[in-house]
Amino acid sequence: MNTIPWIDNSVKFIIKTEPGKGLRIEQIKEPWDLYLEGHFLQSEIGSPDHIDWIKDGKEVIFSIRDLKREPLADIICMPIDAFRYDDYWKHLRVFKTSSPMTVSGEELVVLEVIGKGGKRAKNNLLDVAKKFFVTKGGDFNNEWPFGVDVKNEKELKKWQKRNRTYVDWNLCIDSKASHTLECQLQSYTLEDTINKLRGFFDNIYINADLLWTEKVMDHLEEHPADLPKGKFYVYGHNEDRRDQYLVRARKWYERITREQEQEWCGL
Repeated sequence: MNTIPWIDNSVKFIIKTEPGKGLRIEQIKEPWDLYLEGHFLQSEIGSPDHIDWIKDGKEVIFSIRDLKREPLADIICMPIDAFRYDDYWKHLRVFKTSSPMTVSGEELVVLEVIGKGGKRAKNNLLDVAKKFFVTKGGDFNNEWPFGVDVKNEKELKKWQKRNRTYVDWNLCIDSKASHTLECQLQSYTLEDTINKLRGFFDNIYINADLLWTEKVMDHLEEHPADLPKGKFYVYGHNEDRRDQYLVRARKWYERITREQEQEWCGL
């Protein structure tokens, strides 16, 4: 790894966990560094779009690295007064807020934290990004509970539909930290889940062990429009409940398929 010619960037934050170990956050600007970053993490950080946005002053990227400078994740930010035409990245709010942090005198809105494979970073790296955000003056105002800067569920559905070819939009329903990096959003309570289900999701992951999973299933049965457009995953330790919910969900989809076929046939 030490043979890779990283350009020497400005270190903005250092976390030392023990002697000789820790993490550093540094800003990456140069096209060559962005290319290496994207290649190492197998993400699109080094794509022409991101290179152009940074060159034009419309995006700022911070790399979370170990002390040997090996990349672990990227914090994607946008200057608070930047004007961009893209319809995906600029609307993301991974920390559910547009509250800016200030780095080197520039106010920045955090859009996303990307780890390996272009997926959202793991929770331990998200925690590092949150610490950096707060240290630089950011506040968790939670004005965008869906993780996107839209005003209501109707706008969220429109935005998700426009970007379906860009990324799957998945929801994890669990009272503990998400078990999968495939989920862009997670709900932790029954009320939070019901609110988020009004959005547009490709796939849903639900923990069968929750005390309120049955109520979520009842809601989905009464409101089939809230069912995911893709797959319905059920996991958990209670095999009986897990199998029960899978059978129940399968019946919903079979009924919906029959109704669609009847509609297409004009029955």
